[in-house]
Amino acid sequence: MVSSNYYTNSFHSRNKQLLLNLLYRYSVPKTKIDIELACNNLLNEKYYSIFNNEAFYNIFSAFSLRPRQAVIIVKFSF
Repeated sequence: MVSSNYYTNSFHSRNKQLLLNLLYRYSVPKTKIDIELACNNLLNEKYYSIFNNEAFYNIFSAFSLRPRQAVIIVKFSF
């Protein structure tokens, strides 16, 4: 099984932002073992910014992101 998710944000004062994560799961046949590879922030973005412009207020938020991360997970079922 492969799954992924992404988040995108763009507004005129900043380049488009794209956050990309990936999860790959493999079940070993005839065993009770699952192997997962999870990769977060594949494009190694440093910040994620949100700008909300309403009639009576403006909100700008910026979040620092963790660097690219890869994790291998092995699950055993008994």
